[in-house]
This record gives sequence, C-alpha cells and structure tokens, in this order.
Amino acid sequence: MPKEKPLLKIKVTGPALRPGHIPIPLLLTICTEAQKAINRQAKALAGKPLGPGRHTKEVVQECNLDLVGLKKGSTTLDFVPAADQQSMLLIGQDAVSGVSGALKFVTSKRRKAPRPDNAVLDSLSSLGEVFSHGVEKLEWIVPAHNGTRKVSAKFDAEVLPKLKAQLQPTLPLAQQSPGTLPFDSFEGTLELTEGKGQIVPAVGPPTQFIFGSEQATAVLEATQKSVKATLHKKTHKLRDIEVSSLFGKSDFFASKTIDQLITEQGTQPLKKLESLSGAIPDEDIDDFIANIYRDRTA
Repeated sequence: MPKEKPLLKIKVTGPALRPGHIPIPLLLTICTEAQKAINRQAKALAGKPLGPGRHTKEVVQECNLDLVGLKKGSTTLDFVPAADQQSMLLIGQDAVSGVSGALKFVTSKRRKAPRPDNAVLDSLSSLGEVFSHGVEKLEWIVPAHNGTRKVSAKFDAEVLPKLKAQLQPTLPLAQQSPGTLPFDSFEGTLELTEGKGQIVPAVGPPTQFIFGSEQATAVLEATQKSVKATLHKKTHKLRDIEVSSLFGKSDFFASKTIDQLITEQGTQPLKKLESLSGAIPDEDIDDFIANIYRDRTA
C-alpha cells in the first residue's frame, strides 16, 4: 500500500526522549491536547461557539487524526486523517494550519493576523505542560499539500508565558490573582514633562506614564505633590491617581506642639545629666573649635 502523506508532524526534543522513543504519558498528553487544539480551531473556522462542552459530531469527524509513525533519528510523530474521513482533508488541513498560525501569532511582535480564539490558546497552554516533564521543544509542522507550502511553528518553554499572557486580558479583573493583575502602583512626587507625567520616588529612577484628556485636570492638580498612582503594566497608561501626604499620614509643614512631637518621635525624658558629659574633654575644646574654623576656611 502506498505510504500516506502526514497531515501533521510534531517533532519532540528534550532530555526525556531518545531518538525514535517517547514515554507513554508524554505521548498521551501531546496527542490529546494537539487533537483538542485542532478541533477547537476547526470550530472557530466554522464560526461555531467555543464555550465549554463536547465538540459537535461533524467537527470531530472531520478533524480526527491517527498517529501512524514514530520516526527514528528524531522523535517525530506523524499524523494522518482518520481512516473514515479521507474526504475531509481540506478542513482538517485548515485547522492544523490554523493552530500553527496561533503559535506564530503568540511569538510575533507585529501581530498583523487576527487574534486566535481563546479555546485554541487554552489547549496549547495545556499542551505546554510537557515542558515540565523533560521536553524542551515541540515543532508543529504542516507538510505541503495540494499546492500549499509547508508551514511550521516552534513551541518551547519561552513561548508558554507569552501564550498565557494572551489569555489573561480575557479574564474578569476580579477573578485574577494578585500576581497576574495588569496594574502596578507607584508612589512619589508627580512631575510633568513634554506632555507626559512621571512619578519620582524618594529612592530609585522615575517612572513615566501617559494619560488621557479626561485625566488631565486631576494630573495638573496633583503636579509637584506627593501622589500614589496606578499604571497599566504594559502600556504605563494612568488608571487612577490620588494625592497622598508627604510623609505617611503626617504633614511636614503642620504646626505641632512640643507634646505632639515628643509623642511622634518617642522621646523619653533624660534621667541622668551625667549622660551628656564626657563627649569632649574640657582641655580639648579650644583645639576642637580651632579645627572647625580651619576646616571652614579651607
């Protein structure tokens, strides 16, 4: 029988694999999550809802793949359309190519292509679990078919955080853990320069931010004052701002009584006057004053 041409190849490399070998748990994870990503991509192409639940029967039938080979020399998995759907090559090829496009979108800096569906990204995120089990890299390869060109996309541990970042903005803010919130807070003196604001902390470099016209009045009122501002992590766009006191809750320029200062500073009464003696011997006081004048003249 003539050898079937693969619709998809997944090349797997890492210390957990020998050429032409793959542990069964890794194989099951790769096959399961790759099939999920393909099915979900097919549903997206068909314009069907991508909510949780089972895939529609027709999409599953059109995109089921069979594993037909494990190449020697490198651990490469070859997949072909399932035996009962050879006539469904076109949509399966589009779905497999679409998953490759989703990986390229995540790693691209310009991102001209439309954003992939969340369900596809979620499946790829699950596929990335293999990177914590002895796999260093996956290469998603779509061989040329019927005049189309071969396409491939790299997927490794460096791509996984970028992929997860694409999923974060789709989550309601209230459901995100504090470590994944897209905002950072900054405290310091607010300054304006060339149409942009910057927060100058007591220690460390200033942080620049941008703001909209609706925020201009609040920014101007807070200029040259001590503020606390919340900025978006990636864009550094101002979310909100509030004027804070100069030193905690106290006002540096406020008039205070001696009793208030004693309470704030925790000063205790001096019980022994002798504690002040002995700092400078009497016979050295003239030399001490002479040294001060000499240093000032120099």
